[in-house]
Amino acid sequence: CHTRGLVRQRKRQKMKKLSTITIILLLSLTVQAQKKMLPSEYIQWMNNPANGMVQDSTVGNYTFSLIYRPTEMLLLKELKKQDKLTKKTYKQLKKEYTGVQYFNFRIKPLDVLVIAGVSTALNEKSVVEQNILYFSFDMQHDLKLVEGGDTLRCKSFTYERTFDYAPYYSFLAVFEDKQLKKPTAKTIVYQDKILGTGTVALTIPEAKLREKPRLKINIK
Repeated sequence: CHTRGLVRQRKRQKMKKLSTITIILLLSLTVQAQKKMLPSEYIQWMNNPANGMVQDSTVGNYTFSLIYRPTEMLLLKELKKQDKLTKKTYKQLKKEYTGVQYFNFRIKPLDVLVIAGVSTALNEKSVVEQNILYFSFDMQHDLKLVEGGDTLRCKSFTYERTFDYAPYYSFLAVFEDKQLKKPTAKTIVYQDKILGTGTVALTIPEAKLREKPRLKINIK
C-alpha cells in the first residue's frame, strides 16, 4: 500500500511538472506571436481586415462595421501633433488613455442614396432630424461591450458627422478597460431601434487579439 501511495504521488508530481511546462510554452508562444512593429507597419496591420481588428456584418439593408482602436493607435494619432517627442511626453499621453478602450462603429446603408436623405424612407425632414438626434444623444445607450463575462455600458460616445461626404454613419464608442490578464474576445452588441435590423453583434476574436503586435517607438 505504501508503495502504491508513492507511485501515485510521483505521478501527481509528474503531471504538475508537465502542466507547468505546458503553461510556460503557451505563454512563450503568445509573446512570440506579438511581434514588435514600427508605427507605419503597426497602422497598416491594424487596418488590414484580414488581421481581425476590423469586423463587418450585413443585416437587412445595412452593413455594420466594428474597428478596434487600441491605446497604441490613439497614441500614434496624438504623437503626430507633437513637435518633439520625449519619454516624458510619451508616458503622459499613454497615461491619458489608460483604463479605457475605443471602438469605431459604422453603419453603411446598402442604398447609397439613404445617406443623403434622398431615399423615400429618409426623405422627410422630420425623419432625418429624428435620426440625427438619436445618433447624437440616445444611441450610446443601445451599445454594450461584452468581454470576459462582463457586459459594459458605453462611457463616452461621439457621432462623427461627415455631412454626407462618407457613405456611412460613423461613431466613436468608449468603454472601460478591465485590463484583463490575457486577451479575451470583445463583442459589441447594438440593440437597434430605428433601422429595423434588430440586435446586431460584432466580435473581435480572442485568437486574433493574441496575434496583435506590439508597437515599437524610437524615442531619443
